[in-house]
Amino acid sequence: MTRVVGTAIYGIKPDGDLQWYRHDGVQNGGAFWTAGEGGKKVSGGWDIYSKVVSGRDSGVIYGIKPDGDLQWYRHDGWQDGGAFWTAGAGGNRISGGWDIYRTVFSIGQGVIYGIKPNGDLQWYRHDGWQDGTARWTAGAGGNRVSGGWDIYDTVFGGYLGVVYGIKPNGDLHWYRHDGWQDGTARWTAGAGGIRISGGWDIYDTVFGGYDGAIYGIKPNGDLHWYRHNGWRDGAATWTAGAGGKKISGGWDIYDAVFSGDTYLHLV
Repeated sequence: MTRVVGTAIYGIKPDGDLQWYRHDGVQNGGAFWTAGEGGKKVSGGWDIYSKVVSGRDSGVIYGIKPDGDLQWYRHDGWQDGGAFWTAGAGGNRISGGWDIYRTVFSIGQGVIYGIKPNGDLQWYRHDGWQDGTARWTAGAGGNRVSGGWDIYDTVFGGYLGVVYGIKPNGDLHWYRHDGWQDGTARWTAGAGGIRISGGWDIYDTVFGGYDGAIYGIKPNGDLHWYRHNGWRDGAATWTAGAGGKKISGGWDIYDAVFSGDTYLHLV
């Protein structure tokens, strides 16, 4: 039997410190935490990046410098908050040219998407995601898999090809990129996606977690949890709908917040 222990969540402070938390209530929205108020500092120096992106698997984190260089790290202590790293100070440079994207996000297994200012969505697969080697499927420029993504203020990934977009009016749209593994332009819910909820314009930051979990941070620092039960097929079914569940406060101290992998324990 597999028991879910918790999802790693990271926050980057203005001074570049990287703080680690584990939300042990990821399945039901319980306010249960390992490393609660303030988290654990696991690294520093992350203020050199204009964007930081979770690889979603095995502690992998990507940093994009203002000049477009893409750096790879692996936080080996992602399960328990230990300050253990593969590629520590500075990471491994694995690519360049990522400053052309307005938004960059990953759905795991090395799959990374970039959204250009004109709304084009480009797909890449970092085949060296586990060890930090510069091996790619769709290298320079990626594969264009869709357009029109400039209608969203926020775009973030779920799992198994699921992508969410939030419009300026707060509507949340669901898509599933059926070609997520090979970079083909095959979609469930293509042009415009499926509207599954509203009211998401109350959050400054929104990011995805495990098994349909979605987190939102209000301007006052409150962290809310939702679970999109219809994440696989786009059904508008939810646990914690209007307003979600408040599970913590104080998250307004961070310039960026993102989730990492989920600790699954076999018993």
